[in-house]
Amino acid sequence: MLKLPKATRNATAQIAKQAVWKVNEDLRLQKEEEEAARQAAEQAVREREAADARRAAAEAEARGTVQHCIHSLLSHSHPSAEDRSATLWECFQACENGGLDFSAVIQEPLIAEQTPVYWAILNRRATSSEVDSAAFDALIVALLKACGSFHETTITSVRVACMLTSNNALLQRLFWQFPGLSPLSARDGLLLGPSGEGDVVDVEETWDGTGAFITYIEIRRFRLRMKMFKVVKVEFVTGGRSIPSPPRK
Repeated sequence: MLKLPKATRNATAQIAKQAVWKVNEDLRLQKEEEEAARQAAEQAVREREAADARRAAAEAEARGTVQHCIHSLLSHSHPSAEDRSATLWECFQACENGGLDFSAVIQEPLIAEQTPVYWAILNRRATSSEVDSAAFDALIVALLKACGSFHETTITSVRVACMLTSNNALLQRLFWQFPGLSPLSARDGLLLGPSGEGDVVDVEETWDGTGAFITYIEIRRFRLRMKMFKVVKVEFVTGGRSIPSPPRK
């Protein structure tokens, strides 16, 4: 057998020892890096959870402020223009500070599981004074203007509230003033021109317990709309019921 010199053997052993040490050192560094990465990930999760908690708290506080302010506004018998402006501005500021979109929040069922405009319409009682009616008409319009584009919750709330109060006149005015609430299609709106005026639907109720009523309907540009779209739709309320007219074909 060929026997290596002692110096060679010692050098080989030293190289092997250094290789083992290098492997162990690499493993140690790898474990330290993995531990550092794990701790960093856990810290990131904690920071994200803390940020989410702060954001949720800020959003809850903003919604609470809006709920309180709108509830207070609705509780006034005839809220003034100053009250409306100050309250809506305070709500806007609260939402901005809480990272929320005020136009979206104002359309949520914030008060007793209903939207603010729902209660504003219900508070506009038929037996209330002209001052009260005018104040709540202005409040209803202000709330709807604050909505921007309408969510389905708002569209439904307006119809249901007008139905419960059997207030067709208010419903038709809101249809005219806010085309996004109206049953008119975008195509109808283009044909009716920039004035935005829709069809006229007046309801006369007998109030004799029979539920009888007479509806007077004026359909603008009826023939042209029928020629182009084959259908014309109107909508009104009477006697606490919502009545979509059957499509005319």
